[in-house]
Amino acid sequence: MFARRIYRGILRYASAVGGT
Repeated sequence: MFARRIYRGILRYASAVGGT
């Protein structure tokens, strides 16, 4: 259950960068 943590981190990073 580590990918879940990384996935959440990526989502937060994308949001900061301006994902969609």
